[in-house]
Amino acid sequence: MLITAVRLGKRLAICSLSAGTLLLASGCARAHPHTVAVIPEMTAQELWEAEHAGVASAALGTNWEIYWNGPGRKDDVARQIELVEAAIAQRDGGLILSPDHALALNTLVRRAVAQGIPTVIVGSHLSISPNPKLAYILNDDEETGRLAADRAGETLHGMGDVALIGSEPGIASTFLRTTAFRHRLSERYPSIHIVNELPGSGAFDEGLLGAQQILERYPKLDAIVALDTVATRASFSALKSHQRNNEVKLIACDQALDLLYYLRKGEIDSIIVENTFEMGYRAMKLINAGQRGESILGNQLLPPTMVTRENVDRPDVQRMLSMDWRPTQ
Repeated sequence: MLITAVRLGKRLAICSLSAGTLLLASGCARAHPHTVAVIPEMTAQELWEAEHAGVASAALGTNWEIYWNGPGRKDDVARQIELVEAAIAQRDGGLILSPDHALALNTLVRRAVAQGIPTVIVGSHLSISPNPKLAYILNDDEETGRLAADRAGETLHGMGDVALIGSEPGIASTFLRTTAFRHRLSERYPSIHIVNELPGSGAFDEGLLGAQQILERYPKLDAIVALDTVATRASFSALKSHQRNNEVKLIACDQALDLLYYLRKGEIDSIIVENTFEMGYRAMKLINAGQRGESILGNQLLPPTMVTRENVDRPDVQRMLSMDWRPTQ
């Protein structure tokens, strides 16, 4: 038997390794009832750092310790799995998870709930119904689609051609956004036509190539609606390289620091942001209730906000975008 130290983020656990299996010794099995593991899709991203700020704000004045850790890049499902397994093994007092891949994390979430760990899912729905130990706090993605359509209708005065970039049937959020966008256009803006739908891609280079091809194919394109940050960055770069960023409106979804900079410069028309600060705040409140033995069963949808150059510095908008996770009393 080999005794080894395993470092998980800031944690150091002493474990025993035998016959290729990691066994929990007394040091590993020690419970952390006052620790909440907060695992975003990706760290160092404004969308999720705002969630961190919301969790920290809700934890003020309590004895909770917030353990924030996640993948350094999108689609690193293995890292998320490792962190959730660690939270379960160390019997953390709560789990706040933004799953990057629903199927890969379903089993682990069921295990956490079965062990009595209050768990709140933020951002992406899993195929597990809410129960007294499991709650969901999600962005209203259908409203995101409707807001994008209304913005297109407003800026194009009800007429024109748009391209939709980032639509992916296998991803619930973009599928819901796409469906709602199409429905709103047909209902309110029948003279605005979707001339091209480019599927989503996690890779910037693929998205850039697709956006460039759309611009070359449609020289009279009036607007691009980008359904996530990767699609927005790809579309923005394509517009810049074709020198069309002043003539084609770019309506974006989901916040990021670089995108907000270009919004302020007037090079991005608008960004429909998720209120991940409030999601984190509410999630932490639910964890607290769960530890008191209360049911946290529920499915909350939070409305997104249309952010433009005119309102980006409003106090309520800035609170949503805050990445300051060290709030003071």
